Amino acid sequence: MEGSTKNFRVAVVGDKGVGKTTLIYQYLLDNWMTERKTAKGRIFQTTVTIDSTLIDVDIIDSEMDLAELAECNAFVLVFSTASRATFNFITSFKDHLPALPQQGRLIVLVGTQTDVDHSEVDYEHGLDLAKAMKAGYFQTSYQNRDKVDNVFSYLLRRHLCPPETWTTSETPQLRESTSLPFHLLKWIWVNIFCGGRWKSKSRVGYD
Repeated sequence: MEGSTKNFRVAVVGDKGVGKTTLIYQYLLDNWMTERKTAKGRIFQTTVTIDSTLIDVDIIDSEMDLAELAECNAFVLVFSTASRATFNFITSFKDHLPALPQQGRLIVLVGTQTDVDHSEVDYEHGLDLAKAMKAGYFQTSYQNRDKVDNVFSYLLRRHLCPPETWTTSETPQLRESTSLPFHLLKWIWVNIFCGGRWKSKSRVGYD
């Protein structure tokens, strides 16, 4: 395959119960992965191909350790649209951003659980916070996994391109993927998806 291999390290940050681990598993559902535990959390590793470029991806299920976050190229900041407290958690995290490396840093804000009957954080409030952080913004239900793919594709495509070429209208898509082993696929299905219905209620906005 043509092209060189690049490395990409992304931290998934959010309050308890917002679905950080679910987000990671849903993204990795179509990609081979390995998982290892550290004293501070879990790191998932996979390889994807975008435009003939291999990218080795480390995804950290973060425990908000600033030293660990400083080593990341990107952040996925997750809150539940059904919980104002989880949105406030991400708002407070914004205050830590100046302490982290700025050059080449990518951020995407994700509002989850859009399929619930009530919402405490509307789309416009999430978009306003994303603009303040110069971040992409997605809302998604975990019952609509294609939007989860877009979250990471958005970051990966921008990682490949210099900032001056970024646009606010791109909708990145992964070009190639592989499959998880059947036993892991079965575990994810039983523990996360069993009994759910697939709905398409997600929206996406950009800075």
